[in-house]
Amino acid sequence: MKLARAPRRTTLTALATAGALVLSACGASAPSQEQPSTAEGLRVVASTTVYSSLVSEVLGDRGEVEALISSAGQDPHSYEASARDKLKLSKAHLVVLNGGGYDAFAEQVVDSLAQRPPVLEAFEGEGHSHDHAGEEAGAAGPSTAAADDHADHDHDHADHDHAEESHAQSEAPTQTTSADADHAEHEHGNEHVWYDLHLMKDFAGRVGDELAAIDPAGAAGYRERAAALAGKLGGLEERVEALQSSAKGRGYLMTEPVAQSLLEDAGLTNKTPEGLAEAIEEGDEISPLALKRAQDELRSGSVTVLAYNEQTTDEQTTLIKATAEQAGVHVLSVSETPGADEDYLTWMGSTIDALEGALK
Repeated sequence: MKLARAPRRTTLTALATAGALVLSACGASAPSQEQPSTAEGLRVVASTTVYSSLVSEVLGDRGEVEALISSAGQDPHSYEASARDKLKLSKAHLVVLNGGGYDAFAEQVVDSLAQRPPVLEAFEGEGHSHDHAGEEAGAAGPSTAAADDHADHDHDHADHDHAEESHAQSEAPTQTTSADADHAEHEHGNEHVWYDLHLMKDFAGRVGDELAAIDPAGAAGYRERAAALAGKLGGLEERVEALQSSAKGRGYLMTEPVAQSLLEDAGLTNKTPEGLAEAIEEGDEISPLALKRAQDELRSGSVTVLAYNEQTTDEQTTLIKATAEQAGVHVLSVSETPGADEDYLTWMGSTIDALEGALK
């Protein structure tokens, strides 16, 4: 079932209610929690199946990892944490989040705990502005952000440098687009960082380091498995970069900036009219002007790929998809989480397969 995205607001009232339920269920008022024992293995809680899948590759058989959001029909932006979620987070040895306001519901619960578990974030920053981000996120605590080191890496990707001269050399779009702002988001104001394979490769190492710090007895295994995962992610990254020659001079349009990092790393030029993806992402109606510009762009021949988020659709996005199909534009179906029976590597590999097919 395809769902229209609800307005993105996680209410503090709901979180307060969840907290009250947990305290009632545990028969406690405002206790000070002891750090959970690791004797029976590590317990890792991730916000989504993206991160539970990645962590499981590194964790191996030394514990269990569970995702709070396991259904593709649940949107992390508008998800409200339950009492059960808070209980799981309170017992975790490590909490793994996307960060950037994407899964603020989990950040808020963790910040409300008497004993805050270590938090590992793929990205720390404001990301795209959401109602629940910013001041509601709570006090900072022990967390690790892969994005901090990501800035220190020489990003060899053609589009990752984002130098002024590369913008000047690229073909000017026929419409006013949000390309400049979107390039800035890739460094990273776009919170959908799991589509940035370079950052995920770095993140794999950080997962290994964090698990090793919590469970020193398993340190060698964690780091070995993290290196193996980074190698697999590096292989996917190389496949994407290999598309740059065939993508030169070709454009993409997106209903949401979900897979934007992947598309830019492949060398495609953003042709999305300004305000279109932002409206869809916020659950707002697309303006008539932006909708018309999108249809005109799709019919102009400048767009090779429409990146279409199958998890959030409505009449307007369906119209955009139909226009693309009628114009012979390849529709690349993307999503925010893997399917029920997919792991991250398989899911991302399938997306790259489809992109390779579109650029032949």
